[in-house]
Amino acid sequence: MAEQNLPSHRSNPWFLAIWLCLAIVTIGFAFSGWVARAPSFGATTPWRAIENAAFLSLHAFGFSESYVSPERVGGEWRLLIARWLGALLFIGVAGAASFALFETQIAALRAAFMRGHTLIIGDHEMAAALIADGLRRNLNLLHVTDHADRIHAEGRLLIFPREPGGDPLELGHADRARRVIVAEKDLGASAELALQARGRASLIGIDRGVVAVHLDDPSTAELIHHVAGGIDLFAFSEAQAAARCVLARHPPFLLASRIAAPAAHVLIVGFNWLGQALAKDLVLTSLVSDQGRPMITVIESDPKVARDFLHRHPEFREICDFEAVHDLEDGRLAVEAHGPPVCAAYICLAHSAEALAAAVTLRERATRYEAMQGPIFVRLRSGGLLPAPGGTADLKPLQLYSFASLADAATGSRALLDDPDAPARSVHDGYSGVGSWAGKPWSELSEEMRISNRRVVSHVPAKLASLGFDLEPWLRLPEEERHWPMRLDPGEPLYRNEDDRRATAILEHRRWSADRQLNGWRLGQARDDRRKHHPDLVPFDDLPEEVKAHDYQIADWLDRYLPRAAGGLKRA
Repeated sequence: MAEQNLPSHRSNPWFLAIWLCLAIVTIGFAFSGWVARAPSFGATTPWRAIENAAFLSLHAFGFSESYVSPERVGGEWRLLIARWLGALLFIGVAGAASFALFETQIAALRAAFMRGHTLIIGDHEMAAALIADGLRRNLNLLHVTDHADRIHAEGRLLIFPREPGGDPLELGHADRARRVIVAEKDLGASAELALQARGRASLIGIDRGVVAVHLDDPSTAELIHHVAGGIDLFAFSEAQAAARCVLARHPPFLLASRIAAPAAHVLIVGFNWLGQALAKDLVLTSLVSDQGRPMITVIESDPKVARDFLHRHPEFREICDFEAVHDLEDGRLAVEAHGPPVCAAYICLAHSAEALAAAVTLRERATRYEAMQGPIFVRLRSGGLLPAPGGTADLKPLQLYSFASLADAATGSRALLDDPDAPARSVHDGYSGVGSWAGKPWSELSEEMRISNRRVVSHVPAKLASLGFDLEPWLRLPEEERHWPMRLDPGEPLYRNEDDRRATAILEHRRWSADRQLNGWRLGQARDDRRKHHPDLVPFDDLPEEVKAHDYQIADWLDRYLPRAAGGLKRA
């Protein structure tokens, strides 16, 4: 519940402490001033002087005649200070009381005049995480929730209770919002409300993509475009966002380079939605020129989970070495049999206590053999462990680091950005006109093609690392300081010669092939979209020249896309 997680100025102890201190200071000035003035009022005894001073000190918090009359105050400077401090405190208290009394009406009036706000509907934990992230970005937010009993404001955040049978889109002024994000606890309710919001946005001419929806299941998030109107939604899941965040901040190909491994080999404990999202992102973002195809070892107690994953992605073993076992001991044997040491382990179990226990057990066993040489990332949605420093240079082997926090997932989702697909659109525009589908505008692309363009963007760091650029200075920067697109130093050309350009085109073809195979495409003599056959799933050198042009255009797009600026990336 956002209203329970976010601080309120009315309950802020520092705010109350400041008021109390000012009140004590006011009484102190007033008391000392009246004691000094006691002889002029005929106070015959010290006790009478103290009594009068104490009583008159309390009058400082109003517009009492004792402080208004020049004859009584005289030229006593302490009484002048007490008079003004007391009056200001009185006005402040009266204003705060009035605000509290009419808070609902004031918040409703603010909402009526809001324009360009971000509307968040629902009570999934991701909703609270997105609200916290939005406040860090200084966005104006309106949250429609079941957990509020009245309309109230928390700084830039307005919280509206959902009315029984009411329309949350109308309540949140969706027609005037810059972005609508639906994050209900129920997946079906989220999809239904998001489609409804998208339909209304189309009727009043709001741009595509203004409606984002959180769906727990990453597969549903990718496939919702099959539903009528779903192509216009920006769908995301916590698992996808968390996986993207940890792999982007600590690239496995760099972890593999640190231990001189011939390929990135990772261990995933718990093959739930998060584990599967990690596996899919890994095989697409960790392809570099000087390493072989990635290797993934999964420890999952339920063998049905891995089988179902491979049924959905039948070509997965064509793009990586994949092994699924049932316990830690089998995992140790599988890791040793695979050859390259593990450069990173990800504990993806849903419950924090189980995840932490598994991580500690894995670490204790891994110290006994050399097949495990990377850090251990533990899924803790609320944090709780040492946060991993950015990059890979400062990560310690077998050290436990937390990942997949709700805060990271909110940032990694990109749901709060004005146009989350701006980089992917740039990719598409960079080679539109080549081939039958690429000549279409972005609005007419299938979701599969959009996802492919997004993955081109995600693979940019791997391409730069393959060209010799040192990513560590950029990865070590805090989130708010890591500019995107990544900047290159003006003295560093992206391609030093034609060999560099060709190597990037070859790497892009490897990424494209893995992308297609992840979606179930297989090699065929002719393209068949229904059966998912494609003739271009062959080595780069075996491609026709007109097909190679696709990959060269991505290489040229990258050269245009990356800005040059002082302090940008340099080659190691």
